[in-house]
Amino acid sequence: MGSWLSPDFYVWLTNHSELVPFIQVESFPATVKGNEKNKIIKKYKQNKELYVEQLAQFSSEQLVLSEPDLSDTQKPEFDSAKRAVWLYHFICYIRWEIYNLQLTAFNKSLESCSSIITLLTSNDIPETFNVIIDLPSLYVYLLREDTKVTSLRWKFQFTANEYSRFISVPAALSKLKQILYNTLEFCKNQIDKNSSYFYPNNADQRFQQILLTKNSPVYQDFVDFINTFSTKPKNLYTPSLLQFFQKFAKVYELNTMEYVSIAMTLLMRSAFSYSYEKDPEYFYPKIDLRMDPRKFVCSDICTEGSFLTPEDLAKPVLDVFFTDDFRSPVLHIEFAALYVNPIDALFEIHEAIKVTQRIILTKLKRENCKVLAFEELFGPLAGVALCTTDFLSLGHYVINFAPATELSPDLDYTLATVKALIKFMETDLSKKLLK
Repeated sequence: MGSWLSPDFYVWLTNHSELVPFIQVESFPATVKGNEKNKIIKKYKQNKELYVEQLAQFSSEQLVLSEPDLSDTQKPEFDSAKRAVWLYHFICYIRWEIYNLQLTAFNKSLESCSSIITLLTSNDIPETFNVIIDLPSLYVYLLREDTKVTSLRWKFQFTANEYSRFISVPAALSKLKQILYNTLEFCKNQIDKNSSYFYPNNADQRFQQILLTKNSPVYQDFVDFINTFSTKPKNLYTPSLLQFFQKFAKVYELNTMEYVSIAMTLLMRSAFSYSYEKDPEYFYPKIDLRMDPRKFVCSDICTEGSFLTPEDLAKPVLDVFFTDDFRSPVLHIEFAALYVNPIDALFEIHEAIKVTQRIILTKLKRENCKVLAFEELFGPLAGVALCTTDFLSLGHYVINFAPATELSPDLDYTLATVKALIKFMETDLSKKLLK
């Protein structure tokens, strides 16, 4: 049984220095012996396997890129001005440049994920060492946008706006409708049937292009919304956005509920992205709402007869829920906080609820059962929430900005659960702190 890190591990660190800030390796406690040692070694192995699974999922779902569809940019007429022809070709050039830069970045990120997976499945880290990976920070690093891409996006929009003056409004609207319908059809194939959700993808960029095309009949309405939202109360942000969407749906003739649902999600992503960039404190005020899980014991959130033993009920929440067993749901909520729109954030919380439920069912040896009673699930969810960076701020964000209607049943249930958790944390748990 190896008790030292191999030379190959240090070679890996040297060759992947950019990933070092996200990875920690802890040595085995010297005081642990016998059966307890075997249990810890088993946990270390399960921990590595979970990281491999999560990195593989991230690679397949988030690091996805499609070639640009240049047919969604209307070609100039045969007798168009030379300037229009030049602008069209320049727009095509910029889009390919953006794609090539993104492709290079994605390939590098895929290689990084693959390298970490290879390290975790190799013998370079002995079984007596625990690996801790800061996945939320790693994901942000791997998904970061190259500054060159950001610069090219601005150049593209400036050029596209000038080019739009050479295209007739009726022709432009007809073309935009076709782009929109193609985009919505693409998203239909990505939808999770249970939650009616689809992950962010290239369709978001196409939708933004539709919103920001000056010849669009709703262009000025959208710009006005982005320029004035911060003067309105927070509880009016989403209703105002839904009012804009009603006009958008009418102009673009969205005649099916599926198209309406997809377009609404795309609009939420675009609007919140531009709004957050303009005024982040409108959505997340700089107020520290964090609650320290070390100040609560498990009996504060879970009752007797739950999956916890009497000994576990006396332990601090951090010792039970900030462990390998609950690492996955904690990370889902941490990942939710990285999104700047409530739909994607709610879906990640929804995934955290699902994973927590599976964990508890396994611990209760109810593998044949698919659903826990809410009373049995609520306590563990509170434990998971307490062990995240700042669930209260995230919870208030989705409560303030998620649409009151328009949500799928799964996300509606998730929003109701978030409201219950926030109420519990701000009343019952806050009272315990005052005692």
